[in-house]
Amino acid sequence: MILDKLQPREKKMLLVFLAIAIVGGLYYLYTSQITLLENKLQELDSKELTLKTMSIKIAKNDQLRKEYQNLLNQLNSRQNNFLEQGKEPDFLINLNQLSLDTGVKVLSINPGKIVQEDIYIKIPVNISLQGSYKTIIDYLEKIKNLSYLTRLENLRMISANTGDYLEARMTLVSYSLDSKGVE
Repeated sequence: MILDKLQPREKKMLLVFLAIAIVGGLYYLYTSQITLLENKLQELDSKELTLKTMSIKIAKNDQLRKEYQNLLNQLNSRQNNFLEQGKEPDFLINLNQLSLDTGVKVLSINPGKIVQEDIYIKIPVNISLQGSYKTIIDYLEKIKNLSYLTRLENLRMISANTGDYLEARMTLVSYSLDSKGVE
């Protein structure tokens, strides 16, 4: 064989050269792979940071949606406490029916100007009644028991010209939720 003809010193040099060539070749192959892996690792770290940021944004978005839905549900559940939008004539009919139920005489019912405040719609009504003190108080008590929110904003009671009757002039305000303002 060819190796048998070489001197021991040449054999050692050849082995060292082969070892260096093998190590150099492996180093060349692995260096490019290590550089590629480091680049991929940096890219992966960058994408992981982006993913964490997006995850936080999504979590906040989901949390905000849940809070919004919760508030919307609360508002819808409280909708029953308000006069349904578009049912303003029912307010007048209910006031007239209360007068029939309590025995007071309605002298006048004058709807006021409907006013928008935030998501609420104020529906004022000026009403004049005549009756005894007890029947007027009964009327006010029944207003309190309406199925929707109604406030007494102004009350003036004066003695009527006829007998023991009083004349009550008041401003009642009912509230409705503006369904267009809430979506």
